[in-house]
Amino acid sequence: MRTLHGEPYPDVTAGAYAGARTVDAQRFLADADFVITELPAKLVDRPGRLAWQVVTVLAWRMGPAGPRLLTQLGIDPYTAWRVNRTAIVAQLAERGHPDLARCCAAFYLAGWQGYRSGFADGDAAADAVRAAARLFREGRELLRRAATDRP
Repeated sequence: MRTLHGEPYPDVTAGAYAGARTVDAQRFLADADFVITELPAKLVDRPGRLAWQVVTVLAWRMGPAGPRLLTQLGIDPYTAWRVNRTAIVAQLAERGHPDLARCCAAFYLAGWQGYRSGFADGDAAADAVRAAARLFREGRELLRRAATDRP
């Protein structure tokens, strides 16, 4: 990384990510709980293009969701947090989770459709919300199964 403005960031090494797997699981589950339990109340009075307001709440949860899932699937945290979204989707699919990969891709494709419509396309907003909800439901189940499979 090269700092363009302000103080340079310190060099980050793989060792800095040593405890990320546990934290990633905790944070993914916290975001999943929010999406599953609280998000519907935020969406109910935002039909059509107003649903984009809810997508903005989801965007900062979806960004780290992929790397957090990858660390749970055995990818080194340093690597998982350095790859782009295309690689995240590919890695999810390669590791036997094509549904999670499709959810990630669907969220960002819906966002692109929203951008192209000037965020007037309410159907695309609904698609983004559905993709995120599916990702967090399925991801939560993945993490719960993994926790019960561990000795």
